[in-house]
Amino acid sequence: MFALRRTLVTGVRHVAARRTFSSALVLRNENKQVEALQKEFEQVKGFDDLRPVGAPEGTVPTEANQATGLERFEYLAKVAGVEPFDMAPLDASRLGTMKDPIMVSSLEPMRIIGCTGYPADSHETMWMQVHKDGPNTRCFECGSVYKLNHTGNPDADPHHH
Repeated sequence: MFALRRTLVTGVRHVAARRTFSSALVLRNENKQVEALQKEFEQVKGFDDLRPVGAPEGTVPTEANQATGLERFEYLAKVAGVEPFDMAPLDASRLGTMKDPIMVSSLEPMRIIGCTGYPADSHETMWMQVHKDGPNTRCFECGSVYKLNHTGNPDADPHHH
């Protein structure tokens, strides 16, 4: 039995297939010259600018060659030395009111926030949702009011996942 298995294993020839791991997105102008669509962080204006060039044939693609979309936006920003997302805590130096709410920036049309009260840490964290088109959101515990400042694409489909 083992001799038969050994004969079968040694008789099988392994053939490696060539695979394409990345592709280059190029544009041809009127002079039939090829222009790569590589953008720097400062040149990014929308999702169409976040398409990578792709790796040269025969090489293994890197993050710069294959990252797309939001991942590419974050990568280009970090390479340029810019923090792409606002990671600072919300303004806790005042109580948000209906006339002067605390603004919450977001690339998405909805964001989940946590209120710890005014003054800061005066109550347990209360989690709530703030919506782009919805009314201002008020904390149940301290009454602080929050409003979403949508900085993303206004025409984006919120059901993209």
